[in-house]
Amino acid sequence: MLFKTKNSIELITAIKSLKLSHAVLIYSDEERRQDDLAKIVSCRVVCTSNNKPCFKCKACKKVELGIHPDVIYPEMSGTKLVFSIDEIRKIKAKIHVKPNEADSKIYIFLHAHKMTHSAQNAVLKVLEEPVSDCLFFLFCKSSFDLLETVTSRCSKFFLEKSDFEEIFRVLNYKSHRILRVGTEKFNEDFSEKVFNSILNFDEWELLKLVSQSFENKDNEHLILNKILGFFENILIYKNTDKKQNLENKVQSFSDTVSNSDTIKIIALTNQAITYRKRNIFQSIVATWFCANLYKILSTCRRKVLNN
Repeated sequence: MLFKTKNSIELITAIKSLKLSHAVLIYSDEERRQDDLAKIVSCRVVCTSNNKPCFKCKACKKVELGIHPDVIYPEMSGTKLVFSIDEIRKIKAKIHVKPNEADSKIYIFLHAHKMTHSAQNAVLKVLEEPVSDCLFFLFCKSSFDLLETVTSRCSKFFLEKSDFEEIFRVLNYKSHRILRVGTEKFNEDFSEKVFNSILNFDEWELLKLVSQSFENKDNEHLILNKILGFFENILIYKNTDKKQNLENKVQSFSDTVSNSDTIKIIALTNQAITYRKRNIFQSIVATWFCANLYKILSTCRRKVLNN
């Protein structure tokens, strides 16, 4: 390394004591573990129990589900999926707004190296004027991914696989994970739960289940493909005479969604599959997918109820 970075022990101490710099930069190529570390830090910031982070309280569970209002993942946009200067301007516009539920807000930049040059310069101005109740956590692979002026404003940690494992062990994260499938095999019972959450318009349950499936690399595309197939079958049912071999739930749900809304859901699901193939973090994709799916389904439901 061309500069001195702190080690995992120092990071553990800082997390436990919450004596973190206003901006922390993590260098690592362990992308799946970065997401877990982001959740650990976020839980420590928002946790409401005495033993922080507990990974059990309501606030910690919201972090794990990706729905805590004070844990903010800036959005990438455009065909190249980058953090644009417009996204940083949104942060600057709201940075002095007090946290909703916790004592502090935390902004998590996964794939921070995907900030445009102008976005990095805008972030620099934010970091140069720290706000007492705002933390920034940035993750990238290399010291060359960000402007030196940005990295100089951050506490820097270079973490390898063993460092993440030590952090998880010391903070007892693995034993308290809320939504881990681990080595549990994908099965039809799990699939049935997913479809029931859709049929019952249960957004929280679907978010939990999709997040679970994403934790298993071998299974993560299966659940999205099953959802995709479900709505493709609805489209077939609504527009052809080939109805006899389709499941009852396809037939019963077909009256709830219109052709145009079914096509929107199919496009949405295909986009989620594309994002995961590009290794966009699972928590971001899961939250984005479920929120947009239920936005469409809620509109469909209101139309049915009004008729």
